[in-house]
Amino acid sequence: MQLRKPRYKKKARGNTINSHHRQCYQPGSLNVEKDTPTLKSLLGALYPSIPNACGFQYLDLHVTTNYFPEDNINVESTIEIETSTSVPKSIPEIVSEVDTGSQVLDILTSFSVDEAHVLENRTLGQNGNHEWKSQRVGRITASVSHSVMTKVNTLQQSNDKTNNACSSLLDSLCSLKSDSKAIPALLYGIQMEDDARNAYTKVIKT
Repeated sequence: MQLRKPRYKKKARGNTINSHHRQCYQPGSLNVEKDTPTLKSLLGALYPSIPNACGFQYLDLHVTTNYFPEDNINVESTIEIETSTSVPKSIPEIVSEVDTGSQVLDILTSFSVDEAHVLENRTLGQNGNHEWKSQRVGRITASVSHSVMTKVNTLQQSNDKTNNACSSLLDSLCSLKSDSKAIPALLYGIQMEDDARNAYTKVIKT
């Protein structure tokens, strides 16, 4: 629709006073049911200018709930899950993530009873278990306890407290000095593993 200036003179020419895009404007219908905006139409109008936009449609509840909003309870669906305790990290992994020795001790002394049980179950089988091989590094196990004790006593009696004097002890704990299978106690345990298992089973059955 074009709007022109009124012609006060006889030969005057009325000029259009509204722009082209205003001329193309079409008034909306008064039919509320037909022109009620929807989420789909709103997204369609926003998409050309904001393609990454998202819309949320809320439902007005007229029934009072029996829980407080701060409880954050999802009443639509309930999912039951079982949580499990993960295996604690090995000592080499812990050492690589911290800066001081006191931090290592804090982590090692913070193991829970559940973590200890998981570690015990995951290291069953010993020599045939990869988890057992990785977890024993840096720990005083039964196979190296005697060697560690004698080396600690030697260091306590010696005046040499340098790193070189402690290197032998650290090598024993970290399995750097030799292959773990070469340790006499471990070698004997590997050789007698089948006999020990059969003897234990026999005792349990009787």
